[in-house]
Amino acid sequence: MLVPTMTNAEISAEISTDFGGMINKLMAIEKEKAKRMIKTKTYDLIFSDEYKSQRGNKYKYVYHIRGKSRAKMKANVTLYVFHKTEHSTNVIRLVYNVDKNGMNEGYLYIYSHHFFDRYIERLKLNTSFGEVVNNYMINNVDNIRPLTFGEKVEDEMRKHFDNMEKEHGKELADILRKENSQMFEHMNKNAKDTPVYLFDANGLGCGEKEDDFYIMKTFVSNDMLFNIQKAFGKLNDDVNSQSKREILAEKNRQK
Repeated sequence: MLVPTMTNAEISAEISTDFGGMINKLMAIEKEKAKRMIKTKTYDLIFSDEYKSQRGNKYKYVYHIRGKSRAKMKANVTLYVFHKTEHSTNVIRLVYNVDKNGMNEGYLYIYSHHFFDRYIERLKLNTSFGEVVNNYMINNVDNIRPLTFGEKVEDEMRKHFDNMEKEHGKELADILRKENSQMFEHMNKNAKDTPVYLFDANGLGCGEKEDDFYIMKTFVSNDMLFNIQKAFGKLNDDVNSQSKREILAEKNRQK
């Protein structure tokens, strides 16, 4: 059973042991749901429930199944459990996907309490910690693969700023490109291990890879990543500064 004093390695071992005892039960649930989907011609289904492992850990799980036939159906699965430590409550999340050949890739995340504190603060949410976590897990059931700051993350950022340039102009987009480049440089420089990121609809989760699991430490909302209002303010400051310089230059010429 998870206890407050466990190290991350011990947590990983505990979750792995639990999962070995849960997989058959979860696969049976998925199979039954898939049969009902075919019978009712439902081609996309998200559902969640709770499960208590033999070791006494109380998990919640979220399934997203899609496909028009059993052979073509695929599922993304999230299992998560609250872990109370001596000072706070973290969230352990195991994710994987399934197709006709069985389970494919899987990842183990440890979300710090600070991550969800920032998530609540920056999205201005007025709900309980537990409810925020539950909604996050449902909304991100398909968001399973961590990204390092390489080609994939850079591509996502490049597309966003290219679209912003078309809508708001190159000068504004360049301000945001510079700000976000500096932010990622700072995060990557200060990370002890390999930095990792998780994009979702509301922003970006930031963390580190440690051994075989990923520790998610904080959350940056879209308005911080792509703050148009802030960029407009800086652009206006630049314009105003330029205007002031021109006025001063004109006054100097008149002297």
